[in-house]
Amino acid sequence: MVEMDDHIEVYVVGPKGRHEYTIILLHGTSTSGPEFGNSLMSFRFPRPVKGQERSGEERGGMSKDGQGEAAQCPTSTSAIKIPSMPDCAHSHAEESDLVTLQDLLPNVRWVFPSGRARWVTVLARRGYAWFDVHDFKDRTVGEEMQIDALKYSVIYLKELVERERALLESVSDNEGEKEKWKRGRVVIGGFSQGAAMAGILSLSGEIAMSNSGSNIAIGGLVLMSGWLPFRKQIQGAISSSRSLENVRDSLGLSASTSETRTGTTKPTSISGATSYIRTLLSLDIEEGDRIVYEFNAPVFMGHGGADEKVRVEWGMQMKDVFRDVVGEENVQRREYEGLGHWWCEEEIQDLVVWLGEGWERRKSE
Repeated sequence: MVEMDDHIEVYVVGPKGRHEYTIILLHGTSTSGPEFGNSLMSFRFPRPVKGQERSGEERGGMSKDGQGEAAQCPTSTSAIKIPSMPDCAHSHAEESDLVTLQDLLPNVRWVFPSGRARWVTVLARRGYAWFDVHDFKDRTVGEEMQIDALKYSVIYLKELVERERALLESVSDNEGEKEKWKRGRVVIGGFSQGAAMAGILSLSGEIAMSNSGSNIAIGGLVLMSGWLPFRKQIQGAISSSRSLENVRDSLGLSASTSETRTGTTKPTSISGATSYIRTLLSLDIEEGDRIVYEFNAPVFMGHGGADEKVRVEWGMQMKDVFRDVVGEENVQRREYEGLGHWWCEEEIQDLVVWLGEGWERRKSE
């Protein structure tokens, strides 16, 4: 367990209506939960048109070649000014027609935690960060010095998710509804370093990335302008796990899943990624605990085509990992032409549509 006093108070924007969903979003390196949350929740954009088609998209939001067609992020003179960040601009919609995330998703509790106060090498100062960053140009520099902070943040965020899930369950009126609400009612994600941290958490085995089951089930993963720490090693672990499983299958020694020492089964790709991360971070198994080798939740990924801090190719590499884990059809990724290291109207519109469609599917199950 981590000490909550090591973190500033979690910034929360409560639902306007009944509390039915919770979205936990993690901030980037140079900001904090309250700053990130205030910027995102005050961002205004045109209401998305239901059923609108996006060019260059097929299943998973990608074209057949897997590259996708960059979406246009419109600009105008009425830009929102974000200090030290690229302009996030409105289109030519009338101001009275613009909405916020809370307007369109009134039953969501928005939760913005902050990383621990620590020295951030690339900024040459202390700040709130999920782990240290040494070089904006090469995110692999100093990775070995991020391990302790990644472990700390995984444990802290798992405890936060547990509290948020318990709070969400407490608003239901009967036991049958509580059981139903365990499944996929919490979404987690982040922007920049927050997306990197959310990616590691989702693969750590500490939470279930699933729309079903009774674990700490997360119903979706939102990765905006992010990268994946230790990506090469995680990809290698996935490949090795698949190769070993193929050998076993050819010898008739195993099925498509293998038994873990905790009595759970694990699909090959997620087992390789999770086993590597748990070993890397020394995530111990205590008596009564179980590793969660489960990941079938959908993934939303957005990235600015002109991002100068987190290169587009790093986002593509992260997408490749999650494609291997959850399948191409469950990963929606888009690039937004002309957008730097921030978000724009169309990305937030896409996020709202993705969330709504996912929740509608859940209701029909």
